[in-house]
Amino acid sequence: MASNNLGNKNFQNNFEYDGELKYRFIFEKSPIGIFQYNAEAVITECNDSFVEILKSKRELLVGLNMNELKDQSVLPAIHDALKGKNGLYRGPYKATTSDAQLFILLKTTSLTNPTTGKIEGGLGIVEDITELFSTQEELRRKKEHFEILSSLTTDAASILTFNPEGSFNREWLSTNLIDKYGYTPDEIDTFEKWAKIVHPDDVNIYRESIERLKTGQKVSFEVRIIAKNGNTYWINNTVYPEFDSQGKLFRLISAIKDITEKKEREQEIQHQGFLLKSIVDNAPIGIWIVTPDGYYPIINAWFSNNIGYGTSDFSMTEEELEQCRLSDKKAIESDKPIEVTEEVTFTDGLKHTLRIHKQKLTSPEGKLIGVLGIATDITERIENEKALVEALEKAEESDRLKSAFLANMCHEIRTPLNGVIGFAKYLRNFPDTPAKDREKFLGIIATSADHLLTLINDIIDVSKIDIGQLTIVPEPYNINTLLNEIYTFFYNANPELAKKGISFTYSTSLPDSEAIINSDRMRVRQILSNFISNAFKFTEKGSVEFGYEVNQDKTEIVFFVKDTGIGIHKDKQEIIFQRFRQAETNTTKLYGGTGLGLSICKSLAELLGGRIWLESEVGSGSKFYFAMPLNQESWKTNISKQLINLNQFKKDLQGKTILIAEDEPNSMFFIKTLFKDFDIQILEAHNGLEAVEIFHSQPNIDLILLDIKMPVMNGYDALKKIRSINDSVPIIIQTAHSFSNERALAKAMGCTGFITKPIEADSLYQIISNVLLEE
Repeated sequence: MASNNLGNKNFQNNFEYDGELKYRFIFEKSPIGIFQYNAEAVITECNDSFVEILKSKRELLVGLNMNELKDQSVLPAIHDALKGKNGLYRGPYKATTSDAQLFILLKTTSLTNPTTGKIEGGLGIVEDITELFSTQEELRRKKEHFEILSSLTTDAASILTFNPEGSFNREWLSTNLIDKYGYTPDEIDTFEKWAKIVHPDDVNIYRESIERLKTGQKVSFEVRIIAKNGNTYWINNTVYPEFDSQGKLFRLISAIKDITEKKEREQEIQHQGFLLKSIVDNAPIGIWIVTPDGYYPIINAWFSNNIGYGTSDFSMTEEELEQCRLSDKKAIESDKPIEVTEEVTFTDGLKHTLRIHKQKLTSPEGKLIGVLGIATDITERIENEKALVEALEKAEESDRLKSAFLANMCHEIRTPLNGVIGFAKYLRNFPDTPAKDREKFLGIIATSADHLLTLINDIIDVSKIDIGQLTIVPEPYNINTLLNEIYTFFYNANPELAKKGISFTYSTSLPDSEAIINSDRMRVRQILSNFISNAFKFTEKGSVEFGYEVNQDKTEIVFFVKDTGIGIHKDKQEIIFQRFRQAETNTTKLYGGTGLGLSICKSLAELLGGRIWLESEVGSGSKFYFAMPLNQESWKTNISKQLINLNQFKKDLQGKTILIAEDEPNSMFFIKTLFKDFDIQILEAHNGLEAVEIFHSQPNIDLILLDIKMPVMNGYDALKKIRSINDSVPIIIQTAHSFSNERALAKAMGCTGFITKPIEADSLYQIISNVLLEE
């Protein structure tokens, strides 16, 4: 932009709009037939002249579908307007609604909604030009008369001779135009009579011209004439005065030219100009013309508003103006349009990238006018392209990580399977294995199975998270007891800690009486166990410590796991919470793992309404944090459940009758084995129907272990039928399903407890003990 000069005013003055009132007056009173039609070519409105030209009735014309006209010679012009073009037809026409046969001049143009830019119909102008064809012979016969005034007119010419009383005699050299208006010479033989047929809005122009004529001046003026039939025509009247030898005006030579068509063209040009201005002003792109001296005769609203042109908010920098000048110069020097990309600061304070088409403009004589600029804001497109590239890179990285994960997962699954299958077969083939070795091998089998189960649980959790089926099941529990359980588990699972020189401790902040919280016990344990497992994995010596703290207003509990392990680089502390990612690419090879654990922990923490983060320094260790809302609303009404005492548990179950409903033989055998040293009666049902029948026949059953997925009748249906018989007998649901909200559904249907397969003895004993305590 070379300067801040705005030519918008001059630009606007080229397009004047007369207003709705004037348009309506012209429409109704025009001597030319005017009609309007919609997008289906159905006439929606017309003026009286249109009805008169076609010698028809308004009610026959309004609503007429022009696609069904008998004479379809006018249809191309009608359809052109609906396509956004100006239509034109000149020739004979046979009316559909009357017997009129005439010659017409038809012009059509589009009617466009200024708001949407959609073509909603067309406007037609019809002129009866039959007389033009019928008077051709008359014109030829009077050719010699027109030769006298050929330089002035071809429509009407006359010689006026003044009479002493002020009237004048007019000798018409051609009268076809006057005949068209419907007047006889006697009706227009004085200036005042002429004044009466001049349009009221033009009378002053006419009178001023006559006064000048009387002073001896040649006059030429344009006025509208109202014909006898009411139609209005534009004429140009040029009059030459002649004076006698005494200087007295005695004769006038008058030439009249019908300029109605010329005026209509001017109005059409004005309309097209208005449309062009509307398009330029409302276009969602920048459009401007700049002259060689930096003046802007045209600059549209989009560009002007965005850069604050002509205001104190002008936002372009001097560097941006200079680059604009340079590209303008390049466009002037080029014979072809140029395309440039420029950065421009908008009034929003942001730099926008514009793709600008620039083209040199010249006059028909070849004189330089300036440079046309058309700019499109491609900022969003560039950002989208950048985002697309980044997304592609992430997709490729994700694909690479998944491939590495699958390869690693294959190793992680086969390794514990080798321990389970290998030692199980060994013990089967060598039953006389010494007791010490047998105990060692069984420990390896159990550890490998636990590792394998952890892998399967991680995969299941990831799948649940992806499909939005991982749900939180809050329940009241003692957080101190949970930490003690976690500590006991890891302490027993790592008997070599002392030899390795690793101390393992935990700490609490609340007394046991106040340590009851309402949350998902299993998920909290899962997060802390993952943190502790990683701490042991990456700590060769030193310490592993975990615990929790409560903020001052007791609204949040913050768990921590601290180790003196290898630590994590700062630039890796974010990606370790992403799926399939680990701090180093060789971490899997050195330490094992799938890269899923921390990603799952992050999702679990968010589901619990909390967050996780870490502090770490390479070589000094790491400290992982997990914070969540502290919900203690029901702790006072709940009793902390203690770890089970097996001997006491056996006494509690003594003499009890337990119904086990399980269709899978190995699972049935396993559960019965867990109770082989108990003094209880066990009843077996192999489907839901059998369970209902057994309970119905033996209502003294003390506890039911009910599998969900069974043949004949599933566990849910069995649960409903048993509850219809007895609403108090304890029922513990057992299932291997992982992709449903079975816990919430079973609880709603009346189950007392819930346990997930694979079943561990301690977990089963604990839940039975809890159920019996509640009872």
